[in-house]
Amino acid sequence: MHTVALFFFANVLFCLAYMVRDMAYLRAITILAACSTLPYFYFQAVPLYSAMGWQVAFIVINSFNLIVLLLHRRPIKLDEQEQWLHESTLRFLKPRKMRRLLRLAKTHDIKKGEVLIMKDQEPLAVRFTRVSADEIRITNAERVALDGQALMADPTLRSVMLLLGYEQIGDEVPVSLDAMLIRPAS
Repeated sequence: MHTVALFFFANVLFCLAYMVRDMAYLRAITILAACSTLPYFYFQAVPLYSAMGWQVAFIVINSFNLIVLLLHRRPIKLDEQEQWLHESTLRFLKPRKMRRLLRLAKTHDIKKGEVLIMKDQEPLAVRFTRVSADEIRITNAERVALDGQALMADPTLRSVMLLLGYEQIGDEVPVSLDAMLIRPAS
């Protein structure tokens, strides 16, 4: 009788687990629910070892994923340079995500007068504007124009332009960048 009650309790926990929004709570509740089903399966007239095996497998998988999830939630300590960068520029990113982004970046110490952009590299000056706590708009800071004749000389681009209804274009094609960085809801 008690094992049947425990089994119903486990199923209520499973339902509750799928209603929570936090993945750590979902995993923890699911582990508790799976553990609660084990006595029910064991104390049947003929123990249901295969069902118990599957529940143990789910417990192990969810336990592993819960540990990984909790390890990724630990606060990280930023060094002095990272802390300055986070406070001055990248406040919209959580420190762990900022560090992941910085791993892709290359840092260089430069001297006064040192060339930052090589010949044949065209920089694009961009402007970052904070729209809200969660949004940053990126626009080009200067006028940008592409060579219209070079565009029309490319057969692929010419086909696209013809499909869009342009038989010819001017010498310059103005281009503007208007992008929005949005922090996903947590």
